[in-house]
Amino acid sequence: MKVLLIGFGDIGARVAAALPAGSEPVGVRRRRQAVAGVDCRALDASDRSALAALLVEQPYDYIVATLTPTAMSEAGYRASYLAVAENLAALLPAQRQLRRLFWVSSSSVYGAPSDDWVDESRAAEPARPTARVLLAAEQALAGLPVTVLRFSGIYGPGRCRLIELVRSGGPLPGPAEQWSNRIHSDDGAGFIAHLIAADWRGEPPAPLYIVSDDEPARLAEVGDWLAAELGCRPPSAAATAGRGGKRLANRALRASGYRLRYPSYREGYAALLTAERA
Repeated sequence: MKVLLIGFGDIGARVAAALPAGSEPVGVRRRRQAVAGVDCRALDASDRSALAALLVEQPYDYIVATLTPTAMSEAGYRASYLAVAENLAALLPAQRQLRRLFWVSSSSVYGAPSDDWVDESRAAEPARPTARVLLAAEQALAGLPVTVLRFSGIYGPGRCRLIELVRSGGPLPGPAEQWSNRIHSDDGAGFIAHLIAADWRGEPPAPLYIVSDDEPARLAEVGDWLAAELGCRPPSAAATAGRGGKRLANRALRASGYRLRYPSYREGYAALLTAERA
């Protein structure tokens, strides 16, 4: 099984490590990074000619795109997500061996905060300019054998911003009653590897998944729990709404047969705190 990992960073490396035995992962990113067991290349996938040359070099069974923007702005998202999506849409129809593209997007495409459960049947109505670009990138891939993975907030080793906010007293990234959703990086990557393995066995995935853990929680609940674990005062909350605020349902993820290693923030953050203390 040949797997191309575009935007090969933390999540891509975790996917590569979780692939079935015998897989041949190739990781590409703007700057080369050596990772054991992965054929790492320096390549900018927004450069269509460079990406075309790579795809001509050898066929791939699966492509996983886990991109990061060149800047946290609408222009930065266009230069990364949308440019790469348009390149793949132009180049992949000629790749006859390709079984599926896994495209990591964001739950931010669902727009305004909501107390209602949000699942894959909810229409995407992005409110922020960057989220509108993410949806445009998804739409550019229509017609390809693609599965879109709308991740909630990723946390894990090296992604401990909320712990540091609580430790410093806040403010939290939103009002106390705002819903928050998250996925541990091990589970985000593990789920992608799970879908690849299932498809390889002849069990094709759905076209769309919300990738989040089992338990959306109010920000104050998470902040107070972390404060108790850290032995510090509960953090203050923000006066205005943050970037989240939706109550995400992961029914499709659970229906796929994937078992979350960290089903809620408690298991995930407990593991991070244990590692920190060690």
